[in-house]
Amino acid sequence: MGKDRQLNNLKKNKVQGIYRKIKQQNREAQNDNKIGTATVSICLFILLLLYVLNAIFDL
Repeated sequence: MGKDRQLNNLKKNKVQGIYRKIKQQNREAQNDNKIGTATVSICLFILLLLYVLNAIFDL
């Protein structure tokens, strides 16, 4: 009975460890996605700004 309990605890710890790794990877992926989205937004803003300045000053 004691060995069964130890085996179950080992399995449970292993599953929890795998679950934590997956959750951590998901968090990192979300952070990378936010950085990519911000970069694209900044680039589009700069292009729009240049387009508007070009239209105003006819550069």
